[in-house]
Amino acid sequence: MLNYIIRRIILLIPIMLGVSLIAFSIMHLTPEDPIIKMLGEGASEELVSELRAELGLDDPIHIQ
Repeated sequence: MLNYIIRRIILLIPIMLGVSLIAFSIMHLTPEDPIIKMLGEGASEELVSELRAELGLDDPIHIQ
């Protein structure tokens, strides 16, 4: 039973990495800006750039 649990935990690591990679890719492949969706269409450009910097979305993809 212990071997089964250990195998399941070890298999969980690549699955979680794969799910994270898919979610990250989908976020970057959508044509819409997630910040505009969060703040709404009437958000000021200053507020958009501030939230983008706070969330790290203004960094290059390999750093995000």
